[in-house]
Formats: sequence, structure tokens, C-alpha cells
Amino acid sequence: MCCTIFYIISDLNIFSNLPNFNMQKIIKLFFYIFLFITSISLTYGLNTSEKKSNSIDKNQILKVSVLTNSPPFSEYNENTKQFSGLSIEYWKLIARELKLKYKFIPVYTTSEQAVKDISTGNYDVLVGPISVTNQRIKTVDFSRGYFLNYFGIAVKKTDNSFLNIIITAFGKTIIILGLTFVIISLLFANVFWVVERGYRISRNYFKGIGQTFWYTIASFVGVVRYDPFKKLGKTILFFWLLTSIIYIIIASSLVTSSLTIALAQRTITDIHNRSDLHNKLLAAEKGSYAIKVANKYASNIEIVPSIEKGLTLLEQNKIDGFVGDYYIVNFDISQSKIKNLEMLNLNLANDEYAFVFQKNSKLKQGVDYVITELQDTGISSLLCQKSLGTSETQSCEL
Repeated sequence: MCCTIFYIISDLNIFSNLPNFNMQKIIKLFFYIFLFITSISLTYGLNTSEKKSNSIDKNQILKVSVLTNSPPFSEYNENTKQFSGLSIEYWKLIARELKLKYKFIPVYTTSEQAVKDISTGNYDVLVGPISVTNQRIKTVDFSRGYFLNYFGIAVKKTDNSFLNIIITAFGKTIIILGLTFVIISLLFANVFWVVERGYRISRNYFKGIGQTFWYTIASFVGVVRYDPFKKLGKTILFFWLLTSIIYIIIASSLVTSSLTIALAQRTITDIHNRSDLHNKLLAAEKGSYAIKVANKYASNIEIVPSIEKGLTLLEQNKIDGFVGDYYIVNFDISQSKIKNLEMLNLNLANDEYAFVFQKNSKLKQGVDYVITELQDTGISSLLCQKSLGTSETQSCEL
């Protein structure tokens, strides 16, 4: 375990940027002391986990199926015959601590089918970004979750010029605010006409409404100061000015929030929350839990054979969004030749990844114990940092 920790740390280059050599040595000394203490406590804990897993046949070679095309969690390179990803590194560490013998077997199928293959006894363990669902729990066992995931939506970027931001972000807002202002102004114009007609306002309805509507608008912008003849008219004017102030405050907040959302996402879209998905055509990968998530919010769902196909349809404007595991879809976008796609900062559903075993497997207890120790000691965060980057370590801190 201690060697494993140092291996992970060495890949992170934590100390490479410290300018003072003596300071580097001091920090390294304290850091290694911390690791030494951690490794001792972890070794003690894992000895306990060995007792918990002593019913496992250590001579058995476990058949471990691996989802082959789910980077950055599990991936298989056919040229080098190497497996890589966060899920792979996690399992290797668990197997090393429990002294398990195993053989990785690449599987080219959907996650749903891969789970079924475990339930039928074709494999002993399934490694990859597998979501825990109430339907799957009925047929297989899951380990303790090792990664906190969520489902997001990919959309196509459009021209993000300032003019386009204004048009897209304020389109509906400006229409609603404009109609509201006209309705309120006409309401007060009619009240003014009823009270003030025959004095400074024409008794003819249409001519009089035209005059009071103009005075109402002019009073709002401060161009003309209308002085009502009657006291009741003065009271109505007071309430009109008060209403105008309230309207300006509400309008300003709506405009500011719309602009903030548009600039924060950097993607010009009319999808800002879950309710905006109702009339959208969304796509999700066949055999993935994302289909169920998409069905919760949209009435039109297209099932595609792969993430790559879904992103292609999105780029061709044949769908409005692609729903999937945030980290996997975001990674595919970053590696894709299609550069005008982006994941929205919109959480559709929380999810967690876990290892999958046959029902009532003897492996579960020992694996759960090791995962708990790795999370308690912070080693899981180091694995997460190594595979996903420094900004995503919180997803491994369950």
C-alpha cells in the first residue's frame, strides 16, 4: 500500500513548482511522515478486511469484465492490450490489497447487457462506469459507490457575439416585459380617462384614451409631467408612479439574471433549467440509464447506438440535446473533432458508480471495506486527481 501511495504521488508532481529547495525538503519530509502514518493505519485496516474476505478462494482467477469504451473510467487499447481509466486503477488497488487473482476481459456491449452477463454468471466482476439502479439491484450486487456522478446535457454552441447573447437571452424576457407594460399602461389610461374626461381630456373614448395613454407613458419616462385636475386623478397618478417603480425593479432583476445565465454558460441556448426540456428532442445512448433520466423531462427521446452518434446528430441540428453521464460525455466532447459542442451546467439527476458482482458474492464485503478505507484516508481523491484532474477530486470523496 505504501508503494502504491508513493506511485500515485510521484505522478502528481506536487513539489515541482516550489522555488526554495530547502522548503521543498521540509514539506516533503512532513508529507512522507503523513503518508507513513496513513499507510500503517491503512495496513492495519486492510488486515481486518483480509479477515473479512478470508472466505474468498484466493486461488480462483476472477473473470473481470471491463466496459471497453468509457473513458476516462475504463478503456481498452487493442494495439497495446492495455486497460486504463479511473475504474481500472481503483480495481487494481482493491485486488492488490485483497490479494485477488483476476483476468481482465474486454466486453463490447452496453452497460445494461454487461450487467446481465454478471447476473447470468458469465463473469465474476464488472468494472466500469456502472450506475446503481433499483432494477439492477434485483439481479446483481453492487459494491459501495466509489465515484459520485451526475447526468448532464450536451448542446450545440452558436454564435456567442454580444448581439446574439442579447437576442437569445432577452428574447422572451423583452416580449413578456413589453406586453406587461402595455397592458398596465392601458389599464391606468382607461382609469385616467374615466376620472379626468371633460376637463383636460376629450370625452371621445378613442381620442381620450390616446391622450391618457400618452400622458401615462410620458409620466413613466419623465418627459411630460401630467397634473390631474381632480384629487382622485392625483391619487391614481401616485399609484401609477409607484407601480412604475416596482415594474422597473422587477424588469431590471429579470434582465440581469438572464444576462448572467447566458454569460456564465457561454453557450447561447434556450435551455436554462429542467422545465425547458419538455418540448425538446433529446437523445441518449442505447442501454444506458440516461434514457430513463431523459424521459423524466422530455416527451421526445431518440435512442442512439453510441455517444459519438448522438454528438454527430447534435452537431447536425437533428436533436436539441444529448443526455448522458456528465464526465464521460464531456470527455468525449474534448476528444472529438466536433468543436462546437458543450456540456451545460445543468444537473438532471445524481448518480454513483460501483463495481458489480453476482448476487450474494463473497467479494462484496472485502471490496466495500477497502473502498471505505481508500476514501477515509484520501487515497481515492489522489486516484481521482490522477485520472480526471485536480478539479474533480470531490467526486471521489463519498
